[in-house]
Amino acid sequence: MSSVMGTVAGHHLTRPQYLRVTQRWRELLAAESFELNGLAYLFDWMSAFEDALPDGKEKVTDAAVATAMSKAEEVEREPIEPRKRASYLARVLFAYQLGNLCYPSRVALRHHVNKPFLAGTRAWGNKLAWLLGFGQVDLLFVQQPVKPGQTHRVEPFLAGEYGDRVRDFLLLALQRRHLFSRARHLQGVLLDLSFSTMVISRYARSRASAEERGVVSAEDVAEALGIAELLFVSHAAIGQEGRVMSDLRWTMLTQRARRRALFGCEA
Repeated sequence: MSSVMGTVAGHHLTRPQYLRVTQRWRELLAAESFELNGLAYLFDWMSAFEDALPDGKEKVTDAAVATAMSKAEEVEREPIEPRKRASYLARVLFAYQLGNLCYPSRVALRHHVNKPFLAGTRAWGNKLAWLLGFGQVDLLFVQQPVKPGQTHRVEPFLAGEYGDRVRDFLLLALQRRHLFSRARHLQGVLLDLSFSTMVISRYARSRASAEERGVVSAEDVAEALGIAELLFVSHAAIGQEGRVMSDLRWTMLTQRARRRALFGCEA
């Protein structure tokens, strides 16, 4: 684990300090049935926490962390407003994450000797399909073609019985502490949990949509958890994501309204 983690406001927290904060995240997530409102609340909680820390380059003490955590508890929850259609930035997320799991994108890598014909062009076509919601794609572990433009017709499920399975996955990710293996913004860990949740939801709904079902199944969610594990938890290579994903991450960290709009399409 990293010996220090930062905040968007520029503070530096030692390992015992940031683990104290993230333990509170776990308590808040585990306290009730999972909804995207809970993740949105954690971002607001962290903003209040950072605002309550000392200004400038003053060293953050354990007492300051305790005081800031108390201030953060005063933040009220604000419900996420559901959206019928994914926001533009949500579609960018799906294009660059799920798009890379579509054939031939997932086999058009350097270690493959015989790449599919026009693999690069077709890989960009996958991204455009997710971004613009047209055509169909061949998504990893889905037997039938997926039509990204029809995925929204499947009922959102995060506030239902399968939402608790997603919550347990996020709690396990925090417990395993792999997300703290390198120094970065502490809210970046929350962002990984949020992106994981969004991709779990969209992948499961895409799998159901491919089979012309209006609701997801336990199998859909189980496959989606594995996809999130691959993309954001154990095998993530954040530094290699490229400029688009880097800019998307910073926008989600710093612009609350756009972050909530992102949540809204899976609420």
